[in-house]
Parts: sequence; C-alpha cells; structure tokens
Amino acid sequence: MEAYDDPERQRRGSCLTILLTGGLVCVLLLLLVVATGGWAAHVVWIGAAIFLFGLVHYLLWGRLLTRQTAGEREEEEVRQQVEERLRNRPGPGDDGIRRAP
Repeated sequence: MEAYDDPERQRRGSCLTILLTGGLVCVLLLLLVVATGGWAAHVVWIGAAIFLFGLVHYLLWGRLLTRQTAGEREEEEVRQQVEERLRNRPGPGDDGIRRAP
C-alpha cells in the first residue's frame, strides 16, 4: 500500500483542506464587513437564512420523498432489466450469428 493510498491520511488531508478554506472564508467575510461598515453582515445573514431554509426544506421533503419512492424506483429498474434481456434474447431459429445485409 502506497503512503498516498492510506485512508487515514486522505481523511486528514480532506479535513485540513476544509478547515483552511473555512478559515480563509471567515477572514475574507470579516474584512468585507469591516470595509463596508457592517452592511455586508446583513447580506451574509440573509444568505445564511436562505441556505438554512433550503436545508430544512430538503430534510423535510426531499429525503422523505426519496425514501417513499425507493420501492418504485427499484421496481422500474427490475422492469427495465427484464425488458433489456427480452430484447437481447435470441429468437426462434436464430443461431446468434449476425449476417451483413
């Protein structure tokens, strides 16, 4: 196993990337708030509220509907697989050899 393939090392690298990016975003937002005299803070709060609304909407409706329709999706996949097998099944008298027209 190569040192780069180590899952623990990959997790630490991903965590470090997320933390450094988050820190940079916080510093940039702080500079923006200071540079605009505090008006940028209102924009940030509005953006955060919209994000939270979308997250709650997904958690309440999106995941619920995904779970409710999981059985229907599985049935449709099985139906499509059966149709594909029937379409590719050799017919009577077909020896499986395709001849050029």
